[in-house]
Amino acid sequence: MPKHTRRPSARGAHGDASDHASGRSGGAGHRHARLEHILSHEVEALIHAELVDPALSGLRVVSVLLSPDGSHVRVAYAIEGMLGDEHRLREASRSALTRATGFVRSRLAQQLQLRRMPRLSFNFVGVAEPGATGPHPELEGGAP
Repeated sequence: MPKHTRRPSARGAHGDASDHASGRSGGAGHRHARLEHILSHEVEALIHAELVDPALSGLRVVSVLLSPDGSHVRVAYAIEGMLGDEHRLREASRSALTRATGFVRSRLAQQLQLRRMPRLSFNFVGVAEPGATGPHPELEGGAP
């Protein structure tokens, strides 16, 4: 009889085949995706309702990626405007979001009441033509 007995694997409790297939190893699957959706909605609502910086008018959240451990949120965004103004719009929105990140994070912490509020970073992905209903065709592939 062997000295050591094997413990049943706890793998089923922390990750299953669906988590690995979706690329969410270590994540909670459904909860993780739901939290990304909530964060996307709340970030966009905060930016439109509470920030008055004109550099952020026309901002659209394209995607929100929450790290598997929940410590970091990457928000990909596009700005509505003319393609020729892309460089100016990128710099103006980046500067405005850098100033507003602390405010947005604190408001999210109040509204979501998470145990630990993740860090936020914003990534510019392009310019959307005025009046377009979706992201610019070049943005269809997703965020970096």
